[in-house]
Formats: sequence, structure tokens, C-alpha cells
Amino acid sequence: MPNESSQILPLKPTPWNITLKMVAGIAGGLLGGLIIVAIFLLSSSILQAPFQGEFEQGQLHSLFVFLFMAMIFLGVTVASLVTAWLSALSSSERYTHVNSALYQIFIFNIFFLVVAAPIYVVFARFGMSTLIYITVLHVIISAISGVCILEIMANTPYGLLGIYSGIFGVLLGTTMNVMIFKLSGGMMTFVLLSGIPIVWFSIGLLNAFIALLYHWLYRLYGIDFLRIDTNYGADVASEDERTTEEIEEETLKEKKDETGSEFLQSRGNKK
Repeated sequence: MPNESSQILPLKPTPWNITLKMVAGIAGGLLGGLIIVAIFLLSSSILQAPFQGEFEQGQLHSLFVFLFMAMIFLGVTVASLVTAWLSALSSSERYTHVNSALYQIFIFNIFFLVVAAPIYVVFARFGMSTLIYITVLHVIISAISGVCILEIMANTPYGLLGIYSGIFGVLLGTTMNVMIFKLSGGMMTFVLLSGIPIVWFSIGLLNAFIALLYHWLYRLYGIDFLRIDTNYGADVASEDERTTEEIEEETLKEKKDETGSEFLQSRGNKK
């Protein structure tokens, strides 16, 4: 068992932390979903026809594509920001750079919208079903990026734990959405409106569950394998990471090499 006094141990999530994580995912996802619903209802004269199959392949209007992109962008951005903020509140001792993380999440979503806009426009000519697949990718990338940015900005020894749990949460949420899509008989409207809440709820759920599981494994086996400073094999250490003994050994070796080279040089001069 590692010496507990010499390092920060993986924190065991309390029932309160687990509840807040799940609530954060549900609240952020629902708020993002509600924004999509609101825009969808306010723009019903433009948006409802494609979902009802009134537009055939290649007949999506450019105004519809613009409103659709704005709807998805606002939904996923708000969901990412709200979930990240509430998740930080649930573990204030872990997430200490919340404002910076929120700024970075917003900037990434702006940048990704600029990159994704031409993709939406190009694939809109293939019909609504193709546009839904692009939307699914948009939601997945936005969710994963939000989780990764929050964990990286936290700069804790267990950032990998949060990133892994976030990725598995997105996979679980995506799987659940596919199942709902199949069970609903292919109702794209229902999946579009419920997709974001389900994904973020899955992220919050697995974040708490995997943290609890990892703490249990650590207590059972004493191996802190997801800590970022755990070395596997002969990693190249920086000057700051090397110990005093390693530096002294390297200096002594260099002195021996210099002494040996001077001895060989002196023998050569005598000859």
C-alpha cells in the first residue's frame, strides 16, 4: 500500500458528491434541451416541415440550415457550460479554475461551430437524416471537449480519471440515444430533443460511479495507476522531476568520463 501521507489520494466520492454530479448532468442537459425545444417551437413554421418529411432529399432551405445550426450550437454550449459549472460546485476542492475552464469551453464551441458550419451546409443537400448524424457528432465532440477542458484546467493528479469517465459517459449516452431511436420507430424529433439531456446525464452518472470504483480498486490493490505522475517503464524525466540522487549520479558519471578521456589523451601525448 502506498504511503498515504506522501501523496494526494484519490478522493472517495460522498453520496452528496454523487448526487450533485448526476444533478449537474441532468440540469445542464435539460437546459440545453429546453433551449432547443424553445427555438424549435418559435421557428415551427420553418423547422417542423423537414422533421415531418415534407422536404425531400436536397430540398432543405438555407434559412432552415442556419436556424438548425444556431439551435444545436446554443443547446450544446449551454449544456456544456452549465454542467461544467455545477460539476465544479460539487467538487470545489478539485476544480479551482472554474471561470477559466468555462471561458475555454465557450471558445472551443465557437471555434467548432466555425469549423462545422460548412459541413452542415454541404451535408444538408443529402436530406434531414444525414443532418441528424452530423448533429450527433456535434453533440459528442462538444460533450467530450467540455469534460476534457474542465479536467485539464483543474490541473489535478487525477485528471485522467475524469477524462476517461467522461468519454465512457458519452459512449453510454450515445448508446442509449440509439436504442431510443430504434424503439421509437425512427422518430428523429424525439431523439434530437432528448439526446443532449441523456448524454450529459450519462456523463454525470459515470463520473461518480467510476470515481467510486477507482477509489475501491485503489484501497483493494494499492495501485494508483491513473495518477498522472505514475511512471510506467523508463519515462524521460524533466529537470524538475529528477531527484537529487539521480542528478548526483549523472554528475559523477560525467566526471568519470572526463577523467577517462583525459587519461587516454595523456597516454597519446606520451607516445
